[in-house]
This record gives sequence, C-alpha cells and structure tokens, in this order.
Amino acid sequence: MAETLNTETFAPFLKVHPVVLADFYKDGCVACRRIAPLLAQVESAQAGQTALARVNTSSNLALAQQYEIEATPTLILFRDGLEVSRHRGVITKDELDKFLEEAL
Repeated sequence: MAETLNTETFAPFLKVHPVVLADFYKDGCVACRRIAPLLAQVESAQAGQTALARVNTSSNLALAQQYEIEATPTLILFRDGLEVSRHRGVITKDELDKFLEEAL
C-alpha cells in the first residue's frame, strides 16, 4: 500500500527504499483522482521493486516547494534518493509504463 508521507517522513522513506515513485497530489484534484487507479496497478505490478509514496502538497507545502511542485499531479521517480525522472499532469497507463521503463 502506498505510504502517505510528510515533511518529516519523506527523506527517511527515500533512504529505506532504493526506488520510489512519489505522487505529489492535492485533495480535490480531479486529475489526481484519475491517475490513482493507475498508480495502484503500478504498485501491485512493481511490488518489491518500486515503493509508492504519496505527498499531499496542501498539507506539506515546504516539501512541495523543496521539490518545485508547480502543479498536481506530479510524479517523481527517485533512485537511491535522487530524482531521475518527473512527469506533471495526467498520464495514461502506457505513458506511465514507458515513464518507469525509461527511468529504470
């Protein structure tokens, strides 16, 4: 299950998991709700390989600013704590698969 993280728990989560797909979202964001089922599919398919993290940008403004989140949803893929790829906006299943494949 995706971990809902905040400013205090985000960095430690990145240290524990070698590959993290972080979903920066906002409550009430229609596009964020549209991609949620896709992220659940990825989490299931990538179990043990990619950890899924969720960050509510409304309640974690400092973290959103740190990662320069300008719009939601924004997906950031981290490897060994470093950002390797980013996607902003709605994404299809095929695009998400390609995004992960190219980054990994």
